Amino acid sequence: MLISCAGMRHSVVIILILTTRCTFSQAAHEYITVVGCFDNGPTEVTAVFNAEELMYADFERQVIEYTVPPFLMLDPGEVLKDIAVYKNAKKVKNLCLAIMAYCRAEEKNPPEEKDPPESIIYPAEEVQRGVENLLICFVNHFYPPYIEVSWTKNGHPVSEGVSLSRYYSNDDLTFRQFSTMTFTPREGDIYSCTVEHSALETPTTRIWEPDFSHHSHGPDVFCGVGLAFGLIGVAADAFFIYGLIRCQFTSTQDVVYLEQIYFNKKLIGQYNSSLGKFVGYKKYTKKVADNLNKNPSMLKQERKNEEKCRIHVPLAYYVFSKTVEPYVRLRSAELISSRHPIVLICSVYNFYPKNIRVTWLRNGEPRTSDVTFTDELANGNWLYQIHSHLEYTPRLGEKITCMVEHASFKDPKHYDWDPMPESDRVKIAVGTAGLLLGSVVLLAGVIYYKRNRTGRVLVPVR
Repeated sequence: MLISCAGMRHSVVIILILTTRCTFSQAAHEYITVVGCFDNGPTEVTAVFNAEELMYADFERQVIEYTVPPFLMLDPGEVLKDIAVYKNAKKVKNLCLAIMAYCRAEEKNPPEEKDPPESIIYPAEEVQRGVENLLICFVNHFYPPYIEVSWTKNGHPVSEGVSLSRYYSNDDLTFRQFSTMTFTPREGDIYSCTVEHSALETPTTRIWEPDFSHHSHGPDVFCGVGLAFGLIGVAADAFFIYGLIRCQFTSTQDVVYLEQIYFNKKLIGQYNSSLGKFVGYKKYTKKVADNLNKNPSMLKQERKNEEKCRIHVPLAYYVFSKTVEPYVRLRSAELISSRHPIVLICSVYNFYPKNIRVTWLRNGEPRTSDVTFTDELANGNWLYQIHSHLEYTPRLGEKITCMVEHASFKDPKHYDWDPMPESDRVKIAVGTAGLLLGSVVLLAGVIYYKRNRTGRVLVPVR
């Protein structure tokens, strides 16, 4: 959607050129580039595919940073070498505040939309004592897209090894962000992640501590405990504007192209290739849409943009064809208050793409009762993890299996539960080896004795 007013048309065009969204309509995959700005804050330019970041504009260093993982074997800089990505991003940065002022004036300063964040804290990898890991504080479903995150270890602030990602857009027009902290788990340590946002009356703190015993209540994934620390300092009354170009397709021949502008979390106008025209949803954008629909050159340009959208289809399919095989860990934990004495936990780490299925089998048959599971948890680096739990009462001769189905597997993989702890297996193995060695020594002694006894002649003594 192009806002056609004095000094404004080109600025909005640039936002939309840099803002691309591609959706596989059958499987709901997306390629998105979002440009957004506050009326009293920063401007960000990011590109993501299926919620994972591809690149962003670093305005301090005046470069585009590509963040695709190595397993994609893709060089976005080469793919986009003919597009002046940073130049366009810089123009957006310079003009976005003017667009914001225009929209605020037309909207007569409406009340700001606000959604409080949800947060969860969890480790990126299987927790092992003394082995370096990454603790993730995932903050989701907040609006406007500005938060502050702080970490503590045993009550003391931590700044070393801490990072905060850029914000990413959700389908419900809210945002998400990752904060991570490098740590080495040791028994007794307590970590916390505190989130501040203008929609929260008080900051929210999530607490996590490593558990190396077999008495935990589940995986090391916690929503934690909310604690209040007083008033927050996150910017208030911040209005936000961003635009999207959406390429929806099931193939290169079935493409729907849309351009959209959102202000204060509401769609104010768009171009829709299915309709072949611009549509306004506010009084002032309806006038803009009518003027643009009377401009043949603008409509011709939109048809060209639709054709350009088709270029993204093969690239999107290429990216989605890449997979990363997960690793799986089975463990048990005692349950304090349950009709079952233990819970079995099947943890699946570091897989891509996101879609996965985890099923419990009892003697080869699916088990659905007493089963719970987490959502696919993002690590913030294209990789995911998921944890499934089975409350369980052991029975003699029963076989329990965790079955994992994923695009990286040719066939489903089965992981059988061994109720014997690793330490006990080692002890038995050592004991068995000792017993075998003793038996060999004893047998050798018997053979030696018999051979020597056979060669002797008893002489009677008178």
